[in-house]
Amino acid sequence: MTAGAIALILILSWRGECWAYIDPNAGGFLWQIVAPLASVFLSFLFYCRKEIKRLAKSVRDRLKGVDSADPAPEVRKTK
Repeated sequence: MTAGAIALILILSWRGECWAYIDPNAGGFLWQIVAPLASVFLSFLFYCRKEIKRLAKSVRDRLKGVDSADPAPEVRKTK
């Protein structure tokens, strides 16, 4: 098994002739895909920020054990 691992490492690290070509405009193509997706995602966050804040507050309060219907949880009466 050790010999197989060594052989695999040697095969993967061997450098032979490489005839690869990367198109100079490949970055532009990727940018054409990423930019619209990023703008849609950021627009969603911008237009839904109130709902996202409300959801985050609800989850945070639920984890803390605070009743979200209670307007002032710190002013509770103690017996």
